[in-house]
Amino acid sequence: MSVSIGNGTPITQTRVPPTMAKLIIPTRNRPNSLGSVLGYVAKFYPGTDIIVADGSSVEYRPRNKAVVAKNTTLNIDYREYNPDMGLFDRLIEVLQSLSDDYIVMGADDDFPVLDVLAKGEQFLKQNPAYVSAFGSSLHFNLYSDGKLLARLDHAHPVTDETPAKRAQSFAEWPYSTTYSVTRRELLIERYKRSRTSFLVGFYDFKTGIHDAMTGKLGVVPGISYINTHNFNHSYLRPDDKLIFLRRSEEVLGIHQQFVKDLITMDGLDAGAADALATKLLLKRVASLVDLAPHRRPGFEHQRVYKLPIVQQQIKDFYAIFAADTPQRAEADQRLRYVIEALKSVSTSS
Repeated sequence: MSVSIGNGTPITQTRVPPTMAKLIIPTRNRPNSLGSVLGYVAKFYPGTDIIVADGSSVEYRPRNKAVVAKNTTLNIDYREYNPDMGLFDRLIEVLQSLSDDYIVMGADDDFPVLDVLAKGEQFLKQNPAYVSAFGSSLHFNLYSDGKLLARLDHAHPVTDETPAKRAQSFAEWPYSTTYSVTRRELLIERYKRSRTSFLVGFYDFKTGIHDAMTGKLGVVPGISYINTHNFNHSYLRPDDKLIFLRRSEEVLGIHQQFVKDLITMDGLDAGAADALATKLLLKRVASLVDLAPHRRPGFEHQRVYKLPIVQQQIKDFYAIFAADTPQRAEADQRLRYVIEALKSVSTSS
């Protein structure tokens, strides 16, 4: 099935499998971003079930409702929340209202590749020891001078048999596990923890460690999310290299949570749990003050880098930006949509 956009370019639509997990999109005061993401899903994945969890100020809600109403090919459950309600409380309330086993987490400025995530859902159904599944992520960052930077965020499977070993494997080359298809019960626990412990620069790391200790992490071929940033909007970023000193009590709180999890989930004694928790946390601190694992000298000799699935992700990333490759042909229409949306959203307030 295809439709046409303004320049006459045909755009192929991918019908979402009937069993595709619901997509949850939290939003706050960004109707243009929300409209871009909903328009993307409507164009490429009509029929998708979406829950929009709107925590916007009152003046933004009519615009959000308008972009929801515009996308009639989607099954959107629009829910309003008190603007004073925190993001994690909002997400917990949504998740606890559902009975679905699997959920795709989204955002109002990131674009899911739902055919890849559908493969992740099928993988979870066939592999009960796994709690989350995803492909790699493609990041676009638009700068004020018009420069557009593309970056690959790899994903490697974490399949060890014990929680402690999975935590160590994840920490070798950590990555964000947020935008994925994940078992609902894990998400509820994730956001309950996040409600009491959220530290910029450590959130993705501690979330990934918790996910890995809870169960195995699966990787399917392909890019499962396209994430965007622009020069005009604000984002939570670890710009302060000394945040682990300025907010040391919170870092120590993460350490204690690691210790508790290693004791309860894996049966480690207190001394061994403390030692491993320290080792894990120091890896994150080292990335803040020095270099991330994928930037250190000799990174190409590390175990994770040499995994076939990671090597394929790297090859596909470069192929997407080369002419006349199957990867470029397959991704081209979605990428053009995302980049145009990114440019347009960057001019909004």
